[in-house]
Amino acid sequence: MPINIQLGLSEAKKLLATLHVDSLPPEVFELQELLLTPSPNTVEVAAIISRNPELLGNFLSITNQHLRRTEGELILEARAAVNLLGLKEIENFFIASYLEKNLPCSASEQTILRRSKRAAIAASEMAYWVSDVNRTECYLCCFVQDIGSLYLARANTPSALKYFNDQLEYPLTAYHEEYQSLQTSHAFIGSILAHQWHLGGVLDKSIMLHHSQDFEHLNAYDPRLAKMIALIQLANGLVSQQFEAHGTLEYFESAEQTEPDTETAQDNSKEADQDESQYSISDELKRCNENAMAFLQLPDRALISARAALDKWGVHCRDHIASH
Repeated sequence: MPINIQLGLSEAKKLLATLHVDSLPPEVFELQELLLTPSPNTVEVAAIISRNPELLGNFLSITNQHLRRTEGELILEARAAVNLLGLKEIENFFIASYLEKNLPCSASEQTILRRSKRAAIAASEMAYWVSDVNRTECYLCCFVQDIGSLYLARANTPSALKYFNDQLEYPLTAYHEEYQSLQTSHAFIGSILAHQWHLGGVLDKSIMLHHSQDFEHLNAYDPRLAKMIALIQLANGLVSQQFEAHGTLEYFESAEQTEPDTETAQDNSKEADQDESQYSISDELKRCNENAMAFLQLPDRALISARAALDKWGVHCRDHIASH
C-alpha cells in the first residue's frame, strides 16, 4: 500500500487529540519575539536563557559541542554563548535544550531521544560540508525526528516501540509496516508537533519525510529539504554503526520494568555504554546510507569528522526524565 500523506496526517491528528501534547514554554516565545527585533539586546537574550539553571547547562553543553570547545576552553556563561552564536543558532539550541530536558517521561522515551541526540551530533557535523543547510537547524531537526514515537507509545499503540526498534535496522520496510498497520506513523505525528511548535516548514516537512529515499523528487521540490533528509538518514546509519547497544528492543523492555527515574536511566546508560562497538548493519540500512552519501556527495573527511564527534560527545549523552 502506498503511503497517503493526507490520510497519515489525518490519523495522526486523531491520535494526538486523545493525548496531552506538550507545549513550548513562554521563554521560547519571548526569545523568538526578542530575536525578531532589529537589534536584539544580548543581555536580555542571555537573561531569558539563564532563568532555568538546568536548562542553561544543557544549552551550554550543546553550544560547546557546536563550537568544538576543548575541556580547557568551555563556555560556562550564557552571555558568552550569546556573543558567539548567531540568532537562529540561539533559538534552535534553546528549543532543543528545553525538549531534551522536559519531553521524555519514561526510560524508553529518554532512550529514543538519546539516540536522536547522537544522530543530531553527527548530522550537524556533516552539515558543515553541505551548502544551504544551517548546522543548528539540522541539529534540531535530527533531534526531533522521532518525537512521534514517544506519542505513539503514550497512546498505548501496540508495538509502538517495536516499530521504532525495527526501523533502526530496516528504515524503509519497517516504516512501511508501521504505516500499513496504523494508517499513520511517528513521522506524521512528529511533523504535526513541529508545526504546532512553530519550528518551521523545512523542519516539519523533514520530519514527515525522513524515511523517504526519493531524493530526486525531493530535490526538485526543495533542495534544502532533500539535503536535510539525506543528512538525517546518514547520521542515523552512523549512530547504528557506533552504538549498537542503544535503542534495542531488549533495552526498551528492561527499561520499562524499572521505575522511570533519572538514576535508573543513568545506570542503564552506563551499562549500555560498556557494550559499544562497531558492528555489521543490515543490507537495507547500508543501501540507505550509500544513497544518502551519493546524493550529498560528501568528502570522506565529513564522515571522519562525524564519527569523531560521536566518539567525543555521543558516548555520555546526559539523561533527563521529566516528572509530568
